[in-house]
Amino acid sequence: MNFKFMSNGPEYFLKKYKLHEYNKTHSEKLHVIMSHYCFYCESCGAKLVWPCIADLDWLGEEAIGFKASLEEADEIEERKVRQVVKSTENSCPICGKKIPEEYYCHDTSGNPVFLNNEAGIWGKFMSWYDEEKGRRYADWHNNASEETTYDITDEYDEQTYHKKIANSFKEMQNLRVKYKKDLAIPILEASAQTFIEENTLAPTKKDSLLSITEANSVKDDPKRLTAYINKAMEIEQNRQSLEARIKSLWMDDGVSYIEKNEAIKEYNDSQASVIEEQEQVINMECDAIRKAFDSSNYGLSLITIPDPPGENLVPPQLPEYKKPGLFNKKTIQAENDRLKEAFDQQMRTYESLKKMELENYQKYREDVLRIEKENQDILRQISEKRQADIEQLELKKKARLKEIHEQYQQQTPMLPENIIYDLTHEELDYAKEAYTQLLNTRSCFYNSGIVFGKYQNLPAMATIYEYLASGRCQSLEGSDGAYNLYESETRTNAIITKLDTVIEKLDDIRESQYSLCSAVASIQFDLNSISSKMNEACNSLKSIDTSTSLTAANTNDIARNTAVSAYYAQKAAYYSKILAEVSVADFLIN
Repeated sequence: MNFKFMSNGPEYFLKKYKLHEYNKTHSEKLHVIMSHYCFYCESCGAKLVWPCIADLDWLGEEAIGFKASLEEADEIEERKVRQVVKSTENSCPICGKKIPEEYYCHDTSGNPVFLNNEAGIWGKFMSWYDEEKGRRYADWHNNASEETTYDITDEYDEQTYHKKIANSFKEMQNLRVKYKKDLAIPILEASAQTFIEENTLAPTKKDSLLSITEANSVKDDPKRLTAYINKAMEIEQNRQSLEARIKSLWMDDGVSYIEKNEAIKEYNDSQASVIEEQEQVINMECDAIRKAFDSSNYGLSLITIPDPPGENLVPPQLPEYKKPGLFNKKTIQAENDRLKEAFDQQMRTYESLKKMELENYQKYREDVLRIEKENQDILRQISEKRQADIEQLELKKKARLKEIHEQYQQQTPMLPENIIYDLTHEELDYAKEAYTQLLNTRSCFYNSGIVFGKYQNLPAMATIYEYLASGRCQSLEGSDGAYNLYESETRTNAIITKLDTVIEKLDDIRESQYSLCSAVASIQFDLNSISSKMNEACNSLKSIDTSTSLTAANTNDIARNTAVSAYYAQKAAYYSKILAEVSVADFLIN
């Protein structure tokens, strides 16, 4: 379990309610409806859960939790939500870092009010706890009439309850990724367009592919001019294709970066949970061993202290002397003398025995002191042995914990999202470099001055090529030239010059602008081919087992991946075509 409960669960509320308000005659029917509010912190990865009591009733017969109207109950529920939200309104309760403002909903004044459910850091699910049937949970949705409906599952144990919470956080992660993508898409589109515009407007090479004499020769020869315009059309086609590919890769790169970061967070979170569980196991094992140490005497036994000698001696009683009379004085006196003699003898015997008893007790005290001293020595030996074992246990425990963390660091897997991001990022860098090279080639190509700058685009070059190749025109300039015909047909809407419109009406204009349609169709085919191969490679990479470590076997799985190989082959073919060199020999035909 890698989430933390921030308030008491349903059992607490059930017990508290019964103690104070509930009529115990209905206790067998009472159950608690709980709202679980979940929060995820982007900074520290904390997953916090607030179980909040929503209502108590007895099998729906009568709402007794709030003892209020439905409107008042909704108001109370909203107030409780606000109290929970306030816990995370300024910062995360765990790490203290402020929640980014983009994760809040805003009021009409633009002020943040509630955490945004769609942002994926705030979620909710229901749980029912029935005294008689145990815990259950409810998923809810709004039907066509906007009434809340509940799907109640059978009872389940604590482990399933925690799994439901974990699933809620997983759903929140999916929402979070989607939300981030939605925020990133317009930014990525603008960034890609800015890159293209900046590179298009950037200074390029001033070199010309042809000298002035060669350029004039090409312009005066219809056959050479047609070959030149055909090559210009190919360059513009490659330019449009590469720009579209860069925009697509820019989007894929940004999206895969988001997915990569989320995957790393999820993996680190799961690994931290695994480490936590392993640490708990180690701590439990060490605690059990520690208890064994505490109860062990290490083969040493304390000497039993004997019972003290009994004090059984009773001093002799004083004899009862008789008083002599007038006629028995001698007899009584003799009797009294005899009694006294016997008493004196008893006293001497008693004193002798008492002396022996005192000597024995003194010896006993000496023996007790000796035994206590020996026992203290035994206890010291046990304590030293126990302390030594505890120290060894702590050292082993630290070593095992260190081993777990080192093992975690060494076994970081090659996450599919990392590989996919590397794949898209690698091609994006390559495409940007290729685009710069293509623009330099294009600049050298057009610097010969054969084509006027206004017509240096794909719709114009494809249409003019068709004029020349079909024999409708023999040159670019003049009243019968391709420029004049192109402008005339543009004004009368006989042709379409906007590329976006061409793509939309590709099938409708295929006969009137065949070359342009063929060029656009070729661009779409090339882009679809390389995009399809990349998607297949990414889908294949997602099937790699992320539970294994970065081992040779794992790396070989990637190296042997046929989908990845096919993508690289398609990528090589695509960019080879894009970067094909333009030769002067293509136009200087003898």
